[in-house]
Amino acid sequence: SALLRDRLFQVGFGLVFLLTFWNITSWFFVGMPALPILNGPASKHLIPLGDGFPTFRFTLSILTLVFGYFSKSDVLFSIWFFHLLAILQMGLFNRFGISKGGSDPWGSFDPTVGWQSLGGMLVFVGWGLWMARVHLKEVLTSALRGRSRVDDSGELISYRWSVFLLLASGVYILLFLRSTGLEWLPLLAFCAATGIIYLGLARIVVESGLVFMRGPISAQAFAWHVVGMTHMSAPSAAALAFTFTIFCDAKTFAMTAMAHVPRLGEAVTKQMRKQIAPAVLLAALVGFVTVITSILYQAYYVSGSYNFGVVSFNGSSDGAVGIWQLTASRIQSGSLSPDLGRIGFFGIGAAVVGLLLYARYVFPGFPLNPLGFTIAANAITQNVVVSIFIVWAIKSVIMRVGGLDRYRKTAPFFLGMLMGYLAAATLGVVVDAIWFPGEGHALLTSF
Repeated sequence: SALLRDRLFQVGFGLVFLLTFWNITSWFFVGMPALPILNGPASKHLIPLGDGFPTFRFTLSILTLVFGYFSKSDVLFSIWFFHLLAILQMGLFNRFGISKGGSDPWGSFDPTVGWQSLGGMLVFVGWGLWMARVHLKEVLTSALRGRSRVDDSGELISYRWSVFLLLASGVYILLFLRSTGLEWLPLLAFCAATGIIYLGLARIVVESGLVFMRGPISAQAFAWHVVGMTHMSAPSAAALAFTFTIFCDAKTFAMTAMAHVPRLGEAVTKQMRKQIAPAVLLAALVGFVTVITSILYQAYYVSGSYNFGVVSFNGSSDGAVGIWQLTASRIQSGSLSPDLGRIGFFGIGAAVVGLLLYARYVFPGFPLNPLGFTIAANAITQNVVVSIFIVWAIKSVIMRVGGLDRYRKTAPFFLGMLMGYLAAATLGVVVDAIWFPGEGHALLTSF
């Protein structure tokens, strides 16, 4: 109640809600122009930078502004700094003919930068596991020998169940992929890259506070260019294409979302924590049934899946059709061999992140966080980088002028923006359901 009465909260809520309400009203009147801000794809403005350079995307994201305010300033600074550096690198590489050609689907805007970022993510994840080695050893000891010096009574599930479920899931995944026809070498390459990407994304999403993120390249691209078609049969290549039901997007694998659940557990008593895991699993089951049922119903009886407006159904080049066309061309040519150039940039990225981690330990005030390097050039970063820069600049000014006290007093404004966003989105769904069934509108930018 105190938050709702806060004037800054009310201003933040009203600002976002009224801007969006204007756009919702424009759905009913052809002559009423929608505001270019907060209007889905219409709010994305592409700014050309020169021959060979990728276009710069000017987009405002409410969720990024809100959650970015509560993120570490060095993380925000590093994301937009390394993104600009990636744009500069790609432009110069293209102008001097060093680029490795086009990216694989769902990868970074340039393969050299993407493979650098994945190499950096390997070191980023590996260093995190190394720092946690003592705790991980205790967890394994507790699970395998039944005795440990650590107490897991306050965890969501016991360490023994955690380890055994992880092992069982890993074995199932390996055997399932092998049964589809995927050979062992590309299978292991795919699984290793998947583990690196999603462990990295889980930590990045938690540490940065950002809602949406994507890996630098897909695990499929890693398997393609490390193993190559010359060491892979046609059935194995087809099976690898089937794995695109998941890729490097944080929304297609549960690990990134579930990384927030333990934080929720800290807000309840130890007795209640044990109920969180089954509650989450039940919610996942309900969500699974709801989504599948809704998609099938909408696809066959309402608008048709082609009209959903997403790449999974409309036959675009970065959807299922494009994946199969790419796979077929590589099988037919049979000439794709392991790409030593991309592997070399993978090693360069690993070395850079290693140096950044070393610098942060030697110089405590070092401003660059290696987290930004690992996600410098993917499409999600392109869409949120302007919002990240704006919220970083706002935080910097507030902290410099008013200090921590002013920073805390300003927080209700951003919380109001979040609630205004949610209220406007809810209103848009209700209006669409009543007056525009089966049509829908792109109301807000999702990232």
